[in-house]
Amino acid sequence: MQTEDTVADIWLPAGHIQRIVEPAVATVVGRAHSLARSAAGSTPFFTWAAETGNDLLAAVRQATVNRAMWEQVHLRLDADTLGLLAYSLNALRSEAERGSVADPLQRQLLDQTRRSIWHSLPETTGIVCFLPRGAISEFLLPRLQLMSSPTVERLLVEPAPDHRWADDLVVRLRRALDDEEDFSELVRLQAPLSSLARLHDLLTRSRWESWDPVTQIDEIRHALARVLDPLVLQRAGRATGAESWRAASPAPGRPETIPPRGQLPPHGQRFLASVLDSVLAFVGAMVAAFSLGMAGLMADPSISDATLETLVLVAAYPAYFGYYVFTTAFLSGTPGKLLLGLRVVDERGERPGLARAVGRYLVMFVLSFLAFTWWWVLFRRDRRALHDLATGLWVVYEAPNSSNRAA
Repeated sequence: MQTEDTVADIWLPAGHIQRIVEPAVATVVGRAHSLARSAAGSTPFFTWAAETGNDLLAAVRQATVNRAMWEQVHLRLDADTLGLLAYSLNALRSEAERGSVADPLQRQLLDQTRRSIWHSLPETTGIVCFLPRGAISEFLLPRLQLMSSPTVERLLVEPAPDHRWADDLVVRLRRALDDEEDFSELVRLQAPLSSLARLHDLLTRSRWESWDPVTQIDEIRHALARVLDPLVLQRAGRATGAESWRAASPAPGRPETIPPRGQLPPHGQRFLASVLDSVLAFVGAMVAAFSLGMAGLMADPSISDATLETLVLVAAYPAYFGYYVFTTAFLSGTPGKLLLGLRVVDERGERPGLARAVGRYLVMFVLSFLAFTWWWVLFRRDRRALHDLATGLWVVYEAPNSSNRAA
C-alpha cells in the first residue's frame, strides 16, 4: 500500500468557515438527511453523508466559537470528513459557476477557501469518495490490472508513466468491493489525493474509449469530479508522475501567514506589550542597580564614585538583559506580553529556548539603535518583526480559555 496521511490539517479564517464551509456542508447534510429518510434514497452514500456531515458541522461550529472573522482556525479532518468537505465545496462551486451565487464577496471567499485547502494538503492525504460498483468491477479493475503489462501500457498512454499508484489502487478497489456487503450501487473508496487525480487524468487521456462504452468512463469521471476540486487536478498536472505534483504545488503544511499556534497578534496589543515591557525592564534594572549600590556602600562606606558607578552598571545591564531573555526562553514571553495574551514561540508552537531568546534580544538591541524594530510588523502580513524573522520565531496571540484546534 502507498503511504497515506490519514489526517488532514487545514487552517482557515473563521469568517471563511462561517460564510462558506458551514453553509455548504449544512446544505449537503440537509439533502442527505431528506434522501436517507426516503425509501429511494436510503443508500449507504446518503447515510454516510448525513452522519459524516453531522460530525463535520459539529467540528467547524466548535472551532469558530467566540472567534473573530479574521482569526485563523485549525481543523483536523480524517479521510471521511475531508471527503464530505470536498463534496460540499464542489457543489457550491458548481452553483457559483452556474450563476446561482450572486454575491461577489461570497464567490471570492469560496475561491480563497478552496486555494487555502487544496494548495496546502500533501499529495498523500487520504480522502473518501464513492464510485459506481458496476463501472469498477466490469471496467476499471480489469483495465488497471492490464496496466502492469508494458505492451498494454504503451497502448494506453504516451509516454508511459509510473503505475505503482495503479497497483495500489487495485488493492484498495478490491478491498472496497469486499467491504460492501449490501452490494449498493456506490462503493466507498479511500485513497490518496494524488492517486485519484492520476486516475482522473488517465481516464481523460487514455484510449480506453475505443474499447468500452464511453458511459462507464463518464460515470467514473463524474464520480471523481464530485470530490476532486479542479485545483487538485491542476496540481497533479497533465503528467501522472509524482514529480509533477510536487513541482506544481507549494510546499505542503501551514501557510506562511498562519502562525504555528494561536492567531496573529493585534498591532495594538503588541505595541502596548512593548511599552509595558520597557517600563518593567527599566524598573527592574533600577531596583537591581540600587540594591547592588546599597550593598556596596554598606560593605565599604568609603567606596569611590567610580566604583559605585561600576557596580550600578554591572547590576543594571544584566538585569535588563535577563528580563527579556530568560522570560522569553522559559516562559514563552515577557511579562508584558503574557499579561496581554501574547506568546513567543518557534515554528512548532513551543518555547523558543535560551539560544534563540538570546539571539532575538541581541538582534532587537542592535536594530533599536536604528529605530528599525517594532514598526516592521506593520508592513508584513505575518506581523513578524525583523528580530522574529532573524531567529525563526513568531509572536502569537492566544485568547484566554480558547482552543485553536478542531478535530
